Amino acid sequence: MNLQGKMQRYLGLDLLFGRRFRFLSERLRRSPPLRCSVTSNTEVHSLVSHRHIEIYLLAIRSLLRFYNQVNVVVHDDGTLSRDDREYLERQITNLRIIPRMEADRAMEVFLRGYPRCRKFRSQQILTAQVFDFPWFATSKKIISLDSDILVLQHPAEIVRWIEADTGEILYAYEEKPRSPRIQKKNIITEVETPFQFAPHLCGGFVCCYADMFDLNLIERYCSYVISSCDDRLYRAQTITALCAQNSRYRPTALPWTYQNLPHFRADPQPVLRHYFISLSRFEPYVRDAERLLQEMEEAATSGGRGEGGSS
Repeated sequence: MNLQGKMQRYLGLDLLFGRRFRFLSERLRRSPPLRCSVTSNTEVHSLVSHRHIEIYLLAIRSLLRFYNQVNVVVHDDGTLSRDDREYLERQITNLRIIPRMEADRAMEVFLRGYPRCRKFRSQQILTAQVFDFPWFATSKKIISLDSDILVLQHPAEIVRWIEADTGEILYAYEEKPRSPRIQKKNIITEVETPFQFAPHLCGGFVCCYADMFDLNLIERYCSYVISSCDDRLYRAQTITALCAQNSRYRPTALPWTYQNLPHFRADPQPVLRHYFISLSRFEPYVRDAERLLQEMEEAATSGGRGEGGSS
Protein backbone atom coordinates (compact mmCIF):
# COMPACT_ATOMS: atom_id res chain seq x y z
CA MET A 1 0.00 0.00 0.00
CA ASN A 2 1.41 3.41 -0.97
CA LEU A 3 1.69 6.37 1.38
CA GLN A 4 -1.53 7.98 0.14
CA GLY A 5 -3.43 4.73 0.64
CA LYS A 6 -2.01 4.32 4.13
CA MET A 7 -3.00 7.87 5.06
CA GLN A 8 -6.54 7.40 3.74
CA ARG A 9 -6.89 4.15 5.67
CA TYR A 10 -5.52 5.72 8.87
CA LEU A 11 -7.74 8.77 8.63
CA GLY A 12 -10.76 6.60 7.90
CA LEU A 13 -10.10 4.43 10.94
CA ASP A 14 -9.47 7.53 13.04
CA LEU A 15 -12.86 9.01 12.11
CA LEU A 16 -14.59 5.69 12.77
CA PHE A 17 -12.86 5.42 16.13
CA GLY A 18 -13.88 8.96 17.11
CA ARG A 19 -17.54 8.36 16.25
CA ARG A 20 -17.66 4.99 17.98
CA PHE A 21 -16.36 6.28 21.31
CA ARG A 22 -17.86 9.77 21.35
CA PHE A 23 -20.27 8.65 24.09
CA LEU A 24 -17.39 8.60 26.60
CA SER A 25 -16.38 12.24 26.31
CA GLU A 26 -19.32 14.15 27.80
CA ARG A 27 -19.98 11.61 30.55
CA LEU A 28 -16.37 11.56 31.68
CA ARG A 29 -16.15 15.35 31.68
CA ARG A 30 -19.12 15.46 34.06
CA SER A 31 -17.47 12.97 36.42
CA PRO A 32 -15.96 14.26 39.68
CA PRO A 33 -12.16 13.97 39.88
CA LEU A 34 -10.58 10.96 41.53
CA ARG A 35 -7.46 11.08 43.66
CA CYS A 36 -4.40 8.88 43.53
CA SER A 37 -1.55 8.56 46.05
CA VAL A 38 1.80 10.32 46.00
CA THR A 39 3.45 8.02 48.56
CA SER A 40 2.51 4.52 47.43
CA ASN A 41 5.13 1.84 46.75
CA THR A 42 3.28 1.06 43.51
CA GLU A 43 2.84 3.11 40.34
CA VAL A 44 0.37 2.51 37.52
CA HIS A 45 2.10 3.37 34.24
CA SER A 46 0.30 3.79 30.91
CA LEU A 47 1.33 4.94 27.45
CA VAL A 48 -1.44 7.32 26.35
CA SER A 49 -2.30 8.92 23.02
CA HIS A 50 -4.59 11.82 22.15
CA ARG A 51 -6.97 9.47 20.36
CA HIS A 52 -7.27 7.16 23.36
CA ILE A 53 -7.47 9.75 26.11
CA GLU A 54 -11.10 9.04 27.13
CA ILE A 55 -10.53 5.29 26.93
CA TYR A 56 -7.49 5.65 29.18
CA LEU A 57 -9.41 7.81 31.65
CA LEU A 58 -12.16 5.23 31.92
CA ALA A 59 -9.53 2.54 32.47
CA ILE A 60 -7.72 4.32 35.28
CA ARG A 61 -10.93 5.56 36.88
CA SER A 62 -12.30 2.02 36.82
CA LEU A 63 -9.32 1.00 38.96
CA LEU A 64 -9.20 4.01 41.27
CA ARG A 65 -12.88 3.71 42.18
CA PHE A 66 -11.98 0.45 43.94
CA TYR A 67 -8.46 1.23 45.12
CA ASN A 68 -6.56 4.52 44.96
CA GLN A 69 -3.44 3.81 47.02
CA VAL A 70 -1.27 3.92 43.91
CA ASN A 71 0.68 6.59 42.08
CA VAL A 72 -0.59 7.19 38.53
CA VAL A 73 1.89 7.97 35.74
CA VAL A 74 1.01 8.81 32.12
CA HIS A 75 3.62 8.54 29.39
CA ASP A 76 2.78 10.82 26.47
CA ASP A 77 3.23 8.98 23.18
CA GLY A 78 3.94 12.33 21.51
CA THR A 79 0.36 13.19 20.55
CA LEU A 80 -0.99 14.71 23.78
CA SER A 81 -1.74 18.43 23.55
CA ARG A 82 -1.59 20.93 26.40
CA ASP A 83 -5.39 20.70 26.67
CA ASP A 84 -5.09 16.91 26.90
CA ARG A 85 -2.59 17.15 29.74
CA GLU A 86 -4.70 19.67 31.64
CA TYR A 87 -7.77 17.49 31.17
CA LEU A 88 -5.95 14.46 32.58
CA GLU A 89 -4.75 16.46 35.58
CA ARG A 90 -8.29 17.69 36.29
CA GLN A 91 -9.66 14.18 36.15
CA ILE A 92 -7.01 12.50 38.34
CA THR A 93 -5.59 14.51 41.23
CA ASN A 94 -1.83 13.93 41.79
CA LEU A 95 -1.39 12.43 38.31
CA ARG A 96 2.15 12.62 36.91
CA ILE A 97 2.70 13.09 33.15
CA ILE A 98 5.97 12.29 31.36
CA PRO A 99 6.21 14.39 28.15
CA ARG A 100 7.55 12.55 25.12
CA MET A 101 10.42 14.98 24.52
CA GLU A 102 11.58 14.62 28.13
CA ALA A 103 11.41 10.84 27.84
CA ASP A 104 13.37 10.83 24.56
CA ARG A 105 16.15 12.95 26.07
CA ALA A 106 16.39 10.75 29.14
CA MET A 107 16.37 7.52 27.15
CA GLU A 108 19.07 8.78 24.80
CA VAL A 109 21.39 9.04 27.82
CA PHE A 110 20.10 5.96 29.66
CA LEU A 111 20.46 3.66 26.64
CA ARG A 112 23.74 5.10 25.38
CA GLY A 113 25.59 1.86 26.08
CA TYR A 114 22.82 -0.28 24.59
CA PRO A 115 22.61 0.55 20.87
CA ARG A 116 20.18 -2.21 19.94
CA CYS A 117 17.82 -1.29 22.76
CA ARG A 118 18.00 2.30 21.56
CA LYS A 119 17.20 1.18 18.02
CA PHE A 120 14.20 -0.86 19.17
CA ARG A 121 12.82 2.02 21.20
CA SER A 122 13.21 4.46 18.31
CA GLN A 123 11.34 2.12 15.96
CA GLN A 124 8.49 1.01 18.21
CA ILE A 125 6.74 3.35 20.65
CA LEU A 126 5.29 0.44 22.63
CA THR A 127 8.75 -0.41 23.95
CA ALA A 128 8.28 2.51 26.35
CA GLN A 129 6.70 -0.18 28.55
CA VAL A 130 10.06 -1.85 29.09
CA PHE A 131 12.43 1.13 28.88
CA ASP A 132 10.57 4.27 29.99
CA PHE A 133 8.27 2.76 32.63
CA PRO A 134 11.05 1.41 34.88
CA TRP A 135 13.38 4.35 34.26
CA PHE A 136 10.81 6.94 35.34
CA ALA A 137 9.41 4.84 38.18
CA THR A 138 10.04 6.22 41.64
CA SER A 139 8.58 3.18 43.38
CA LYS A 140 9.58 -0.46 43.59
CA LYS A 141 6.47 -1.88 41.96
CA ILE A 142 4.93 -1.08 38.57
CA ILE A 143 1.54 -1.91 37.14
CA SER A 144 1.57 -1.65 33.35
CA LEU A 145 -1.97 -0.78 32.27
CA ASP A 146 -3.11 -0.53 28.66
CA SER A 147 -5.80 2.03 27.87
CA ASP A 148 -8.28 -0.56 26.59
CA ILE A 149 -8.77 -2.23 29.97
CA LEU A 150 -11.71 -2.00 32.36
CA VAL A 151 -11.74 -3.06 36.00
CA LEU A 152 -15.25 -4.33 36.64
CA GLN A 153 -15.00 -5.63 40.22
CA HIS A 154 -12.76 -5.11 43.24
CA PRO A 155 -9.35 -6.52 42.15
CA ALA A 156 -8.49 -8.40 45.34
CA GLU A 157 -5.47 -10.17 43.82
CA ILE A 158 -3.96 -6.85 42.75
CA VAL A 159 -4.58 -5.18 46.09
CA ARG A 160 -2.92 -8.12 47.85
CA TRP A 161 0.09 -7.82 45.53
CA ILE A 162 0.38 -4.07 46.19
CA GLU A 163 0.09 -4.36 49.94
CA ALA A 164 2.24 -7.47 50.50
CA ASP A 165 5.74 -8.43 49.36
CA THR A 166 4.70 -11.56 47.46
CA GLY A 167 7.69 -11.72 45.12
CA GLU A 168 5.33 -12.46 42.24
CA ILE A 169 4.97 -10.95 38.79
CA LEU A 170 1.26 -11.08 38.01
CA TYR A 171 -0.14 -10.90 34.50
CA ALA A 172 -3.31 -11.50 32.54
CA TYR A 173 -3.22 -14.87 30.75
CA GLU A 174 -3.19 -14.82 26.95
CA GLU A 175 -3.61 -18.19 25.22
CA LYS A 176 -1.40 -17.43 22.22
CA PRO A 177 0.69 -14.33 22.78
CA ARG A 178 2.90 -13.24 19.92
CA SER A 179 6.05 -14.53 21.57
CA PRO A 180 8.85 -16.91 20.60
CA ARG A 181 7.55 -19.12 23.39
CA ILE A 182 4.53 -19.75 21.15
CA GLN A 183 5.80 -20.79 17.73
CA LYS A 184 4.48 -18.16 15.31
CA LYS A 185 6.09 -17.97 11.88
CA ASN A 186 5.13 -14.32 11.50
CA ILE A 187 7.13 -13.52 14.63
CA ILE A 188 10.17 -15.79 14.46
CA THR A 189 11.89 -17.69 11.67
CA GLU A 190 13.36 -20.39 13.92
CA VAL A 191 11.63 -22.94 16.12
CA GLU A 192 14.14 -22.83 18.96
CA THR A 193 15.55 -19.72 20.63
CA PRO A 194 18.30 -19.34 23.24
CA PHE A 195 15.87 -17.47 25.51
CA GLN A 196 13.22 -18.43 28.05
CA PHE A 197 9.94 -16.51 28.36
CA ALA A 198 7.16 -16.40 30.94
CA PRO A 199 4.44 -18.35 29.10
CA HIS A 200 1.11 -16.83 28.10
CA LEU A 201 2.00 -13.33 29.30
CA CYS A 202 -0.18 -10.52 27.97
CA GLY A 203 1.58 -7.17 28.13
CA GLY A 204 -1.70 -5.29 28.45
CA PHE A 205 -1.84 -5.79 32.20
CA VAL A 206 1.26 -6.72 34.20
CA CYS A 207 2.14 -6.21 37.87
CA CYS A 208 5.93 -6.29 38.06
CA TYR A 209 9.06 -4.79 39.61
CA ALA A 210 11.11 -1.93 38.18
CA ASP A 211 14.39 -3.78 38.72
CA MET A 212 13.38 -6.84 36.67
CA PHE A 213 14.16 -5.11 33.36
CA ASP A 214 17.76 -6.23 32.78
CA LEU A 215 19.24 -4.08 30.02
CA ASN A 216 22.08 -6.50 29.33
CA LEU A 217 19.58 -9.31 28.78
CA ILE A 218 17.35 -7.09 26.65
CA GLU A 219 20.33 -6.01 24.54
CA ARG A 220 21.20 -9.66 23.83
CA TYR A 221 17.58 -10.38 22.93
CA CYS A 222 17.43 -7.36 20.64
CA SER A 223 20.59 -8.56 18.88
CA TYR A 224 19.00 -11.96 18.37
CA VAL A 225 15.78 -10.48 17.00
CA ILE A 226 17.65 -8.25 14.58
CA SER A 227 19.60 -11.20 13.20
CA SER A 228 16.97 -13.96 13.33
CA CYS A 229 13.40 -12.73 13.76
CA ASP A 230 10.52 -10.80 12.27
CA ASP A 231 9.17 -9.33 15.51
CA ARG A 232 7.65 -5.94 14.72
CA LEU A 233 4.49 -5.57 16.77
CA TYR A 234 4.96 -7.43 20.04
CA ARG A 235 8.43 -6.41 21.16
CA ALA A 236 7.32 -4.90 24.46
CA GLN A 237 5.28 -7.98 25.34
CA THR A 238 8.02 -10.47 24.50
CA ILE A 239 10.66 -8.43 26.30
CA THR A 240 8.45 -8.25 29.39
CA ALA A 241 7.98 -12.04 29.25
CA LEU A 242 11.73 -12.46 28.81
CA CYS A 243 12.61 -10.26 31.79
CA ALA A 244 9.92 -11.79 33.99
CA GLN A 245 11.09 -15.35 33.39
CA ASN A 246 14.77 -14.50 34.00
CA SER A 247 14.27 -12.31 37.08
CA ARG A 248 14.43 -13.25 40.75
CA TYR A 249 10.64 -12.95 40.93
CA ARG A 250 7.96 -15.59 40.24
CA PRO A 251 5.90 -15.05 37.07
CA THR A 252 2.29 -15.99 37.85
CA ALA A 253 -0.75 -15.85 35.58
CA LEU A 254 -3.79 -14.24 37.16
CA PRO A 255 -7.04 -16.28 37.42
CA TRP A 256 -9.61 -16.47 34.64
CA THR A 257 -11.44 -13.48 36.07
CA TYR A 258 -8.68 -11.37 34.46
CA GLN A 259 -9.66 -11.83 30.84
CA ASN A 260 -8.33 -11.13 27.37
CA LEU A 261 -10.51 -11.05 24.27
CA PRO A 262 -11.47 -13.40 22.62
CA HIS A 263 -11.61 -15.61 25.73
CA PHE A 264 -14.18 -13.62 27.67
CA ARG A 265 -16.23 -15.60 30.17
CA ALA A 266 -19.42 -14.55 31.95
CA ASP A 267 -18.92 -17.07 34.75
CA PRO A 268 -17.10 -16.48 36.98
CA GLN A 269 -17.83 -12.79 36.78
CA PRO A 270 -14.85 -10.91 35.35
CA VAL A 271 -12.72 -8.66 37.52
CA LEU A 272 -10.80 -7.11 34.61
CA ARG A 273 -11.07 -7.26 30.85
CA HIS A 274 -8.62 -6.35 28.09
CA TYR A 275 -10.47 -5.58 24.85
CA PHE A 276 -7.81 -5.28 22.10
CA ILE A 277 -9.42 -2.13 20.71
CA SER A 278 -6.44 -1.70 18.38
CA LEU A 279 -7.89 -4.68 16.49
CA SER A 280 -11.28 -2.89 16.15
CA ARG A 281 -12.99 -5.16 18.69
CA PHE A 282 -15.39 -2.40 19.72
CA GLU A 283 -18.68 -4.07 20.65
CA PRO A 284 -17.72 -5.85 23.91
CA TYR A 285 -15.93 -2.73 25.11
CA VAL A 286 -18.85 -0.41 24.39
CA ARG A 287 -21.27 -2.73 26.18
CA ASP A 288 -19.12 -2.99 29.33
CA ALA A 289 -18.14 0.69 29.27
CA GLU A 290 -21.80 1.76 29.21
CA ARG A 291 -22.53 -0.42 32.23
CA LEU A 292 -19.47 0.81 34.09
CA LEU A 293 -20.30 4.46 33.43
CA GLN A 294 -23.81 3.89 34.72
CA GLU A 295 -22.46 2.33 37.90
CA MET A 296 -20.15 5.29 38.46
CA GLU A 297 -22.91 7.82 37.84
CA GLU A 298 -25.30 6.04 40.19
CA ALA A 299 -22.62 5.90 42.89
CA ALA A 300 -21.96 9.63 42.51
CA THR A 301 -25.68 10.47 42.60
CA SER A 302 -26.35 8.35 45.68
CA GLY A 303 -23.32 9.69 47.53
CA GLY A 304 -21.45 6.41 47.23
CA ARG A 305 -17.72 6.15 47.50
CA GLY A 306 -16.15 8.35 44.84
CA GLU A 307 -12.57 7.37 45.58
CA GLY A 308 -11.18 3.91 46.08
CA GLY A 309 -10.15 2.92 49.54
CA SER A 310 -7.53 0.48 50.65
CA SER A 311 -9.94 -2.24 51.60
